[in-house]
Amino acid sequence: MTERSLLATGATGVRRSPLRGRYLARNPLLRAAMLASDLALAPLRLRRRSAPTTPRRVLLAIGGHLGDAVIATAAIGLLSEALPDAEIGVLVPRWSSAVLDGDPRIRHRHQVDHWFLDRGARSLPRRWWAYRISRRRALAEMRAVGYDAAVDLYDHFPNAALLLWRAGIPVRVGFDAAGFTPLYTHPVRWPDDDRHVAERQALLLRTLVPTMRARAVTASLPPAPADVAARVHRLLADAGVPRGKFIVLHPGAGAPVKEWPAEHWRRVAEGLSATGVTLVFTGQGPREHDVIRSVMAGLPRCVDLCDRLDWASLVQVIRLAQRVVSVDTVAAHVAGAVGTPATTLWTSPSDPHHWGPLGATSVILDAAAPDAVQRVLGAAR
Repeated sequence: MTERSLLATGATGVRRSPLRGRYLARNPLLRAAMLASDLALAPLRLRRRSAPTTPRRVLLAIGGHLGDAVIATAAIGLLSEALPDAEIGVLVPRWSSAVLDGDPRIRHRHQVDHWFLDRGARSLPRRWWAYRISRRRALAEMRAVGYDAAVDLYDHFPNAALLLWRAGIPVRVGFDAAGFTPLYTHPVRWPDDDRHVAERQALLLRTLVPTMRARAVTASLPPAPADVAARVHRLLADAGVPRGKFIVLHPGAGAPVKEWPAEHWRRVAEGLSATGVTLVFTGQGPREHDVIRSVMAGLPRCVDLCDRLDWASLVQVIRLAQRVVSVDTVAAHVAGAVGTPATTLWTSPSDPHHWGPLGATSVILDAAAPDAVQRVLGAAR
């Protein structure tokens, strides 16, 4: 059994399904709400329409957070290859929008900030109000574009089924695992197997474009603009970082459950520092800043870039690194998308088959293994 499959099966050797009944949700109240939405909408179940042979305008609804948007670039690539003359639009939250900046394959962009996924410090009423405003604006924009079809790439709650229906898009494809299923014209059963989320999204796209060529799914991010590349070059040079001869350590994550103990990061940093390599730490926020400062304290050739990089600069730093060491967070997905070797410590309760970074140079290690530190050092040298 490979290390990746061991992570997926757990100690019993029995694969754990993320489905609870028919839905992708652990919370029983949320599952009940999903079921209620499907039962209430069942009388309105829409007649399946034939998808246009060559849709002129196709919308991809991208939910979740930064890592989800990076993964979704694989779907954008598949769709632009299958329909080279189509206008591609994306529906994406504000916090993930920067991932798609400068992507020449995207013609239209719409933003909806769902209150349920908003990690900001605003109160729930303020998040709800911001969601209502962004939804109203996005609906007007989507109706103005006049999409022929939409594919909802997000298979968890909150999906975009209701919004796509309200926008009047005639053909709507999405998975049946997050409620509001009757509002899709082409609901697709969520396959409970080991396929990566990007491969599942390709399944949705093939529902829309059956002639789509089968190939490996790969995420991709556009090259850095000249000003970003120059800015990052100056930043690294001023910090004394040898170009292309440094390792990025990204200890932070969007959720505390995904974090690895600071003492383990310290042992990794000590081991790598002893080899003479320069370590560049990336992250965001006071909490991650404190962890980074404690991990690198007293070690030579360590550079702290926490809170000093915007999205484009972070991508460029990772692109230039010789390796990235990270927990299950966006840095690992970026590394896969730009071709930088990555070592990912799997701290997430989700299945690495489904959510692991794409890319042949990605290594996933069990963060809970007793020898995890030694494995990270072995993979990074």
